[in-house]
Amino acid sequence: MLYYIVTQFLLLFMMVPVIIPMTIASYSIVGEKTTRTLEPLLVTPVSTLEILVGKGLAGIIPAVSATWIGYLLYAAGAHIMVDNPAVVGKLFDPLWMTAIFAVGPLLSIFGVSIAVMISSRVNDPRVAEQISGIFVLPIVGLFIGQTTGFILVNQQFILWMAGILLVLDSILFYFAIQLFQRETILSRWK
Repeated sequence: MLYYIVTQFLLLFMMVPVIIPMTIASYSIVGEKTTRTLEPLLVTPVSTLEILVGKGLAGIIPAVSATWIGYLLYAAGAHIMVDNPAVVGKLFDPLWMTAIFAVGPLLSIFGVSIAVMISSRVNDPRVAEQISGIFVLPIVGLFIGQTTGFILVNQQFILWMAGILLVLDSILFYFAIQLFQRETILSRWK
């Protein structure tokens, strides 16, 4: 029972590194298109990879930082409010460490890659953010599955999630680079 209670909030912490970078990255390209600041960037000798990495880091760093700070505050609050040291100890077991420090950043990369692809294809920042928001639903589904007892979040589940995300991140980032076509973006300028 203790294990179940402690891991109940784990997937909530997994939403933060997806939602924050998607919000930032979904505005990153289309927002610059609408404010007319993307054209000067696209004509510079900076590569597409460098542009996307820079825009990605602008979304990933705040998301991962917020996740890690939130986790540390949660653990500190649990230490202060909970008398049972076993509960607090569970927050520092390999399951939580892997989820927070490995899966969290991988989820951020996933969110940024999706949002950048969408942002480079639409003409309105609100549309980019709304479409990007759909990709948070799998994490929400996992959370609902966990709370209803259909899914057991354990170390094996988190390791599989990390492996799948690593592969997906590589594929999505590759596609994000391929879909980011400077000439098309410049010619569809509004």
